[in-house]
Amino acid sequence: MKRLLLLAGLAAFFQSASAQGYAGAIVALSNVGMDCLVPAVSCDRQARGGRIYVGTQLSEASRINLGVGAIDGIEVGYMKFGRARSAGTATSFIIADPADPGADPVPVAVPATATAQADALTVAVAAHFPVTDAFGLAARIGAAYVSSTVKWTKEGRSTGSRTSNEIRPYLGLGLEYNIPDLIKLVGTYDWTQYSVDGQKGSATLLGLGVEKAF
Repeated sequence: MKRLLLLAGLAAFFQSASAQGYAGAIVALSNVGMDCLVPAVSCDRQARGGRIYVGTQLSEASRINLGVGAIDGIEVGYMKFGRARSAGTATSFIIADPADPGADPVPVAVPATATAQADALTVAVAAHFPVTDAFGLAARIGAAYVSSTVKWTKEGRSTGSRTSNEIRPYLGLGLEYNIPDLIKLVGTYDWTQYSVDGQKGSATLLGLGVEKAF
């Protein structure tokens, strides 16, 4: 909730500071790279996620011309990645004969799960590369403040969880189709990384959405 409030505050700032602000929302398929349990019964790294963002266009004097396009905006966003989940077995130890105080524990395989999920605040510069008057390409590069959590269960009971917050690189690529005086249709691919308690990997979004200037 604090992240969403911060994003709302930044949106209000952009709106008051620039007449060339914009905001967008993306519904996406997310993928959180995690290590599957060994042995694994199932391992699903894909889930639903999304991204919301606000930005401001730079003035003509501040833009960086790239020949076929320009770095022309600054954006902040919030990405929500779905939960990756692996189900399998883990080793637990039981006393085969509780009446025998000297009995050695016996290893047995029991059901276990591991889950990983993440969200991130991003700050990036945006570049646009027009192809036609209506259609263009976009790229974003910056940093992400990633919060990630890994949880484990054994026999349906929690055996621990770990959370990490850290700065990671952020990259976004997109296709844009502008409907004049209405909205912009966008398709995006967003990438960052997470790492927590030895579990690490890429976290990505592949989605479709809309963008509106204000």
